[in-house]
Amino acid sequence: MDFSVNLLNTMEKKMTSEIQKVVKAVNVSCASEVSESALMKLKKNPLAQIVNSLVSLIEQNVELCKCVAGKMDQLKSDKIAYQKLLIELQQNQMNSVQETVKSEMKSWADVVKKNVNLNQRNAKPLTENSVKQAVRAVNEEKRRSKNLMIYGWQEKEKEADFEVTKTVKEVLNDIDIFPAPHIQEAYRIRKREQGKNRPIKVELESADDVDIALRRARYLKDSDKFKHVYIGPDRTKENQLARNELIYRATDSICAEMRECINVDGNMIKKTITRDKLISWVETLNCILDGHVVPLLERAVEMQSENQKLKDEKIKDQETIISLQNKIVEKKDEEISSMKSTVQTELKSYSSALSQSCKAALAPRKIEAAVKRVSNKEDRSRNVIIYGVKEESGEDLNQCVDSILTEIEEKPRIIDCCRIGNVKQDMCRRIKFTVSNHDHVDRSCRNVKHCATKRDINQYI
Repeated sequence: MDFSVNLLNTMEKKMTSEIQKVVKAVNVSCASEVSESALMKLKKNPLAQIVNSLVSLIEQNVELCKCVAGKMDQLKSDKIAYQKLLIELQQNQMNSVQETVKSEMKSWADVVKKNVNLNQRNAKPLTENSVKQAVRAVNEEKRRSKNLMIYGWQEKEKEADFEVTKTVKEVLNDIDIFPAPHIQEAYRIRKREQGKNRPIKVELESADDVDIALRRARYLKDSDKFKHVYIGPDRTKENQLARNELIYRATDSICAEMRECINVDGNMIKKTITRDKLISWVETLNCILDGHVVPLLERAVEMQSENQKLKDEKIKDQETIISLQNKIVEKKDEEISSMKSTVQTELKSYSSALSQSCKAALAPRKIEAAVKRVSNKEDRSRNVIIYGVKEESGEDLNQCVDSILTEIEEKPRIIDCCRIGNVKQDMCRRIKFTVSNHDHVDRSCRNVKHCATKRDINQYI
């Protein structure tokens, strides 16, 4: 199947049209209200026609999604293959240069080869970047395990955080969680868009509270007020992709069951296919189309434009890589030529220095320093500095900071507050306070610019 944006748009229209037909047939207001009880009102023939149409669309959509995935994989594979080719070319050029000086640098080559083999047998070299990535991954997983995401609740104009918190409490009370979990913070995330409701991010006290809420989230469908609200975990991008894969497998499973029941001729009006079985199929297919397929098609349209940007960037990156590789090879040639005359006289001392440097690269104090720098950087992301506040004896810093944040319409939870710096005459020390989440730091800095007309807040934060 050929892949194009027009085909994606056509498929999305077909999906929407079929869902509307089902909604109209069972006489409900929207697709989320289609249920087994509503489908029971239909006769067997209309049900068979609906199932037949939905199966056809599902199979077309699966083929289209496979085509999209194939295009993405092809782009990634091309880029990886090209990078491997460049690496091989560079290695070949380096080998050619080394062969020219092999006779005069044999001892030096043996030392280098010994150290390279030693590094290959051991684990990969530990760098500051690898430590930083490991620390961030652990912190991110621990933080997300205590978060909930609430989707589908209508967003009000100029909605305050306390209103969001009130809504979250009502949602959690509606699913009968006892004892009620303590909500540390609740706020909407992502950029506001016209006609779309941003999801609500909820930070609870423990991961156990999150697990309980997720297990009881299915009871929201029985609520009159929150039946269109969905509760989910705070997933990373990788976890979201894995979940989509499970949905694809579920789609293939229901389609395989239908094909097995109706055999090859495609006739669903059979005595062996009961009315209850048709109702179950329609309900499952409607849920898959409305909840997963249509949103994925909308995302696929956006990904097509992103793919074009990636192609353009790939071409530019390849040109840059080729240019840099050529410069590296030229530079290596110059270095080896200049080194040729000095290697023979200083080979022994150089080999000793090289061995010591390899051992020093993994020294415990360097690992400890790298971890400390990463941890300090993570902690500073939740700090805010205020300048220019007059220093008085017996001052209440918490109240002072709270009044300044009120000016910029922010009410984050303040964990710590103190003055920093040395005491000097006619100079005010800075105030440093820590909030619970780095999102509040970003919003406070943005609101300083927006609220500058009320007061000269820029002299503080």
